[in-house]
Amino acid sequence: LSSPYLASQNLSLKIEYREPVLITKELLDFLVQRETNDFEKNHLGHNDEVDKTAHEILEKKIQATKLNGYATSQPFGKYARRLEAHTFISITPSILRAEINEFLISRFHSNEVEFHSTFFCLFHQVRDIIKKENYILVRVGEEVTDAGLVTGGILIDIVSLPTGKNSFIRQIAEGLYTLPDEVYSFMGRASSDIMDVKMKLEIDKKIALAEDKWRESFSSGVKRFLEESFMPETCVLSVDQKVSDYFKNGLQANGYKVTVLSDFPSLSYNI
Repeated sequence: LSSPYLASQNLSLKIEYREPVLITKELLDFLVQRETNDFEKNHLGHNDEVDKTAHEILEKKIQATKLNGYATSQPFGKYARRLEAHTFISITPSILRAEINEFLISRFHSNEVEFHSTFFCLFHQVRDIIKKENYILVRVGEEVTDAGLVTGGILIDIVSLPTGKNSFIRQIAEGLYTLPDEVYSFMGRASSDIMDVKMKLEIDKKIALAEDKWRESFSSGVKRFLEESFMPETCVLSVDQKVSDYFKNGLQANGYKVTVLSDFPSLSYNI
């Protein structure tokens, strides 16, 4: 599932004890669950039974752990005074999950359906291919753009912006007084030599205006990343290949170095 059908957040757990304590799975599960409860309260309201039954946890994945400041993939059975854990958590409407689950079971005759967030799956794939520790991961969806701050190889924060590929295309269509379906044809002709100069300039102008609007929305949304960390200079972009150049231009206009995932054969499809 992807935005706007879920809310997600990275929970950063940092605890320091006076004396070294034994780190066990039970202890870490308890601490993560406590943070999860706070996340649910923030998104669902306090002590509202209707809200609690209307939504449910989709994912709760520990991304990384540190003991006494050192990263470790096997924290259990060790003693430490300082414990740090980063957990990705997402929440979705219960009725939506139930309806999708019922549909898939009826069509594929399976009793097991696993749900994941699109953005977190994308992050996992990018992490294994892009050899960078710090970047902003950008996924331009149909109606929403998700941007995630990756610091030290950990997905620290995510923001969702109310502008995506469709709103970008609609704005161009409105400026050209045409239908959204016709915009791709105009774009293709404008990039070739089969269109007169005046019309080409008009199309380029409308595209530039749409790029600017999306870019301004993006800049405003990612400002909060500065509260978490420094702003990386690199963006990793996932978007429909037909419009990838325009969104790449928008990010480059903001001073980012841009890596487009469609340039990688193993990630040539749009996630």
